[in-house]
Amino acid sequence: CVLKVRDVRRLAAEADVKAVIEVDGGVKADNIASIADAGATVFVVGSAFFGAEDKAKALYDLHLGLGE
Repeated sequence: CVLKVRDVRRLAAEADVKAVIEVDGGVKADNIASIADAGATVFVVGSAFFGAEDKAKALYDLHLGLGE
């Protein structure tokens, strides 16, 4: 996922295009920072949030993963 995001970011830069890069699937608190660092700006979070027993903590952990 991270390599694909980097590739898309590079291609967009080479084409001088401002792209919104979205990652849908596999986004979790422990990998959201590396996905963001690779260039993603939109994150679709499914099971990391909806599968969590404590949704408030899951959301907090995702924000924490982004350094927010």
